[in-house]
Amino acid sequence: MKMIKYLIPAVALMFGLASCDNMDELYKDYRTDISIYSTKVTGFSVQPGFERAILTWNKPEDSVAKGIEISWNDGENVVTIDSLASEYIVEGLESFTYTFVVKTKDAYGNLSLPVSVDAKVYGQADLAIMTIPTFAFVETANHTHGLLIKNMSGAMNMWGGLLKIKLTGADATLEKDFSIEFNPFEKKNSGKGNAYYCRAVEKTVDLEEILPAGEYKIEYTMNTYATNFLVKSKGIFFYNKICYDAYEFSDSATAVASEIVVPEPEPEPETPEETPAE
Repeated sequence: MKMIKYLIPAVALMFGLASCDNMDELYKDYRTDISIYSTKVTGFSVQPGFERAILTWNKPEDSVAKGIEISWNDGENVVTIDSLASEYIVEGLESFTYTFVVKTKDAYGNLSLPVSVDAKVYGQADLAIMTIPTFAFVETANHTHGLLIKNMSGAMNMWGGLLKIKLTGADATLEKDFSIEFNPFEKKNSGKGNAYYCRAVEKTVDLEEILPAGEYKIEYTMNTYATNFLVKSKGIFFYNKICYDAYEFSDSATAVASEIVVPEPEPEPETPEETPAE
């Protein structure tokens, strides 16, 4: 009986040790001291670009984090950075809304809690729906020719950038060059959730002269920023996202300038002669 008495605790101890070994193996990555884990990143943001995305975050300051892991497409695409970087540019993307995930990792490859951001990336599919500008000559209030440009912004679901125009007469005797530029990143409206806004749906450029009547060739180069349309309110277009990269394209058009007849100035009324007093 003594043997049994002492055998049972011995067997229990053996099973207990084996059980502890199994638990250690099962939870070998588990740590009760959270301070030894690398901390997750803070300040993570994504700036959408054209077929790319610019990811930035605050560099971790703890002594455990040694690298960064970035993933997207539900983890199908993974990039590992063996240093504590604070920025990464993901190239070769299509027009799509991606979920980007950033984690820190320690020297043993253990990952921190994830931080994620959803961001729309712009590409060729966005350009396929773009409406190009249209041009027409109009008479200004000064009785000179003006060039009316439409579809500069809201109609294109894009706006901002630089529009360079070269105007050539049919007989090549007239040539004018001018530029129009808008900076979309400077205009925000807190009343619409801090959205970007644009009023420049169309613009008339006063050419400050009377052109010979006839057809003119208009060659233009335009770089413009794709946008994510939010709402149109009181004739103003609002966007909650603007592409970081400008897309540039060139094209040409023709427009006919009609003859402008400047009205004769009205004669000033004659002042009656004063009759000398007698």
